[in-house]
Order: sequence, then C-alpha cells, then structure tokens
Amino acid sequence: MPELPKCDVEVQYILDGGALLQLIPWPRGATFAAIIRSYVQFVQHRFQNATVVFDGYNSGPSTKDVTHIRRAKGKCSPKVVFKPEMSLQARKDVFLSNKKNKQRFINLLSEALAANLCPTVCADGDADCMIVAQALESSKTQVTIVVGDDTDLLVLLCHHASDNHRDIFLEPSHRTSTKTVKLWNIRHTRCLGSLCQVLPVIHAVSGCDTTSRPFGVGKRSAFRKFQRSKELKSLASMFLTDCTPSNSTEAGEKILVSLYDGTSPDCLDDLRYNMFCTKVAGGTSFLQMHCLPPTSAAAKYHSLRVYLQVQEWAGTVLEPQDWGWKTAGDNLVPCTTDLPPAPSKLLSVIRCNCKSDCDTKRCSCRKHGLDCSSACGECHGLECSNAYVMCADENDTDD
Repeated sequence: MPELPKCDVEVQYILDGGALLQLIPWPRGATFAAIIRSYVQFVQHRFQNATVVFDGYNSGPSTKDVTHIRRAKGKCSPKVVFKPEMSLQARKDVFLSNKKNKQRFINLLSEALAANLCPTVCADGDADCMIVAQALESSKTQVTIVVGDDTDLLVLLCHHASDNHRDIFLEPSHRTSTKTVKLWNIRHTRCLGSLCQVLPVIHAVSGCDTTSRPFGVGKRSAFRKFQRSKELKSLASMFLTDCTPSNSTEAGEKILVSLYDGTSPDCLDDLRYNMFCTKVAGGTSFLQMHCLPPTSAAAKYHSLRVYLQVQEWAGTVLEPQDWGWKTAGDNLVPCTTDLPPAPSKLLSVIRCNCKSDCDTKRCSCRKHGLDCSSACGECHGLECSNAYVMCADENDTDD
C-alpha cells in the first residue's frame, strides 16, 4: 500500500463533490445553514489546499438518469424552495432525490466553501472528467490526491496519467480507520502498459453506470482476457476512434463473444443457442434465460452505449439518441432491443393476461414454470408475484 506524501510536501486535494455530499449526516430539524457549515468545517479540518468538483443537474436529460433513479430506490421528493435559515423537514436521501433540490443545495454549499477559501467547480453534468482534468493539471506542479469512491475515477486516472507529472493518488472518501488510509498510486498502474489505453473500454463493456454488466462476466475475468489477447485490445481500440455505429456494434459483438469463451467465427445468437442446448441437456432444473449470453440485437445497443460512454470520457460530445438511448418523459432510458421477446406464435402460448397477482396456476406463465415477461398483457412481468426478482449478488462483479 502506498504511503501518504510526507508532511513537508505540498499536496493538492481534489474532492469528488458527490462523495462529499454523502459523508455528512443531516439531522432532521437542523437549518440548511447549519448543515452547510458542517460541510465547510469538515473540509477545513480534514483537507488542506482542496478543490471540490460537483456534478451538475441543470443540463436536462442525462445518460445517468437511470442510475440516479435506481439509487433513489423509489424515493421521490417534490421541489422545495428553501433558504439557508429554513429547517430540514425530510430525510436527506429523499430531499436529494429531486434534481432541483440537489442543485440548489450544491449552489449554496459552493458559495459557502468559496467564501472560506476552498475553490469549487461545478460541471454541466457528470463531474468525473472534470475531476480527472483538475487532477492532471495540478499534478504538473505538485503531488495530488483525488478523494472519491467512483471506479470511473480510477479508470480515467490510469488512462490519462503521465509519467512526466508528479504523483497522483486516489483516496476513498470513506476511511475504515482513522489511523490507516488506503491509497492507490496511479503511477504504479503504468506497469500495465498498453492496457491502460483501453481500460475505459474494458470498464464500459463489462458494466458501468451507463452500461449493463453482461451476466456472468466480472471485471476481473474481463480484464484478464483483454490482458492476454491482442485481438481484444485491437477491437477495444476501435472504441477510442471516430467510429460508425455499424463498426462499433460489430466490434462490440466480437468482444462479447470472446468474453463468453466463444470463438471468432461465432456470433452471439449462435453462441447463445449452443449454450442453451448444453445447459438444457446437462441441467436438472429450469434454465433461467438471463443466464445466457445476450442476443445480437441486445448486444448492438449495449455496444452503442459503450462507444458513447468511452467517447464522453474522452471529451467528445455525441447525441445519446444515436447511440443506444431514447427519451422517456424527462429522462433518457436505454434501448434494450429492436426485437420482440419471442416469436409471435410462441408469445401467444406463454404470455398471460391475469387481472390478479399471477399467484395461482390459472396464470399460464406460472402453470408452465415460466416467469412473467414484458409480453404479458396486464403485469408486463413487473408488478406481480410471478415476476423475476434479481438478487443483489447478481449485480456483483468478481473483483
């Protein structure tokens, strides 16, 4: 584990404002002025020579909308017109689930930090790229410590760091102990060589905030396969260039075939079918379809979103609707596929139109041992007792 820079070395801290917001509890009934003051005191006490970079929430629909909704866990707060002297009347997580409330609080906190000689920067949207840019600029002249918990920060720092700069460290905002501090020295990751160049692609294709994680493919196994394969590195490099949608989807499918241990001539649909036959022939229980590789149609949109995310990390602005996203109300949501869930003849057999909770054998899906799906007429596989429920550990990687 790297050691902290010596006390006689000037250190610049770059704080992830999103992580900072989560560190301080908000007592109900406290005024917003008191809450803001606790943040200022925390930053002054724990960090010296710090710059705080906040996300922005005024730029309209974002590819992070789905992530924000998922993290809110169904909580939704109305817009609150508040002033510093007003008291908090809701829980912190509920209050911050509203973008307008969050942006207003960030504005007040930024003003207070700046007034106490702590510079702040507010991005138009996601702040990861701006945090990394601030760190790279600072590291030209002094040792820099980035404080944040987002894996995106580690990936982007490894990708962009230069051997000609001073040391850059990444420190988690949550310390397990007051005596020990876990740090990553970004300079030490340069031993990965050319793999650092395609690290954003590896991260995005194996699942990040704006892309799905392919079932059964973890970060560690994906990293090792890219590490061993020149072909995978070559395919990944296409996502870093000016690429057409058709080229990116073709490269993305080849990457996914390799991650699922397929061979070069295979397409995902063939690999999916072969794996289905193998599992059914050797299995003793009902096969869950989500355990199979994605279809080529689903992988197409996944690859488009991967390309969009990698280009956004590189500072290129693209139209999300051209790269695997669509507008739904005030949010951007991912396109999943352009095919129906199953052929129409099969759908007429396995779909149900239950008016109740699908909790009896009168439900045709339950009768045949199937989970309700989006093809079902009433429940759509979402709001009934026979819907598939994803366990928390299915989203875990094997890091």
